[in-house]
Amino acid sequence: MAKAIVQEIRTQVTPEESARMAGARGVLPAAHEEYLLGRYHFWQGSGSDYKQAIDHYERAVQIQPDYAAAHAGLSLAWHVSEAAGFSIPTAAREPARAGARKALELDPNLPEALSAMAAVQWFQDWDWAGAERSYRRAADLDPNSLDVCGCYIVFLFMMGRSAEAIAMADHFTSIDPLNPAAQSIYGGALHFAGKDDAAISHLQRSLELDALYYLGARELAHIYQELGRPQDAVTVIDRPEFRSLAAVGELYARLGRRADAMKIAEGPTAASDPQGVALIYFALGDKDRGFAWLTRALDERQAFINGIAFDPAFKGVRSDPRFQALVKRLKLPK
Repeated sequence: MAKAIVQEIRTQVTPEESARMAGARGVLPAAHEEYLLGRYHFWQGSGSDYKQAIDHYERAVQIQPDYAAAHAGLSLAWHVSEAAGFSIPTAAREPARAGARKALELDPNLPEALSAMAAVQWFQDWDWAGAERSYRRAADLDPNSLDVCGCYIVFLFMMGRSAEAIAMADHFTSIDPLNPAAQSIYGGALHFAGKDDAAISHLQRSLELDALYYLGARELAHIYQELGRPQDAVTVIDRPEFRSLAAVGELYARLGRRADAMKIAEGPTAASDPQGVALIYFALGDKDRGFAWLTRALDERQAFINGIAFDPAFKGVRSDPRFQALVKRLKLPK
């Protein structure tokens, strides 16, 4: 159908695009419905939504085992659930890797499959060059996919390439300005570049679109704390849905609520977010325990850990030799 339409309107199709359309597999309607429900919940961004996304993607591949996009979606859902602190690495990593491999086996030129494999190379393997190649290939195949390029944007600013990330994020918010994830990702890119006023605007817009979009709330709360505005951070993130998560513990620490902060640091979040626990201890002024937890985050290859090299949240400890030694372990490209 796609090929017939583009030929009818005389749109030029590259040989590669023509081959992809000719080789497209049929999709069972029931599998496609589960896939769409998975994508919907994936972009909502709460812990319960990631779980529902995983459930829907799993049902899609049960209905149609050769559905490459559903395998890729399942892989990405596990990765982002881990990165947000909602899933522990031991539960997330094997299905994330298996989903990416299966998706690429079924369709080596599927952009979402390449994006899923890039996340494996990034989060699990610390293969920065390999992740870059996979993301670039995926973006070349589909430069307008948030599934592909949303993750690539985060990769870029967490590798210190904020200018590239901002340019790509600007493109995405122009395509889909009502997507809270797109606004949140743009805010993150601006924050890492030190453009906090602009970052706040996009993050506020993200939360206007979805007040429970946790990644946006976490980023905005961090900015407010760094600017010495903890009460503004309270209004953003001190919500019942978030109160077991490390970002709230860090806020409590900055407000002098040590007991409340320690309750979170010593609770279930420790298993899924050692980097967040490190920030709680740094906020409490306990650098020794902070570095112990940050070391654990590196030892476990926590998702997004390469971002510490550029994350403003760590500016208070950046000059500490222990921090510099941890960054060297990442072996980031110069």
